[in-house]
Amino acid sequence: MNLRAEHPEADRVLRILGVIAVDLKVGAGAAPALIAEIDCPNGRVLLSSTPTRAIFEDGELQLTIGGNGSESTR
Repeated sequence: MNLRAEHPEADRVLRILGVIAVDLKVGAGAAPALIAEIDCPNGRVLLSSTPTRAIFEDGELQLTIGGNGSESTR
């Protein structure tokens, strides 16, 4: 499992986390979010604190729609 965060002010969040000795990867993102990546027997699962909708067809991921309305295809 991998846990990471995203935030519009990632550098600021990293400094704050450093002060309280929290080791967490933080990257730039449009909105604050926590993301857990879990490797499961049938593949990797992403759990996010932001709303996301995934569309599957024949068992394959075709489209994800993020909480900010962004879309990505595979």
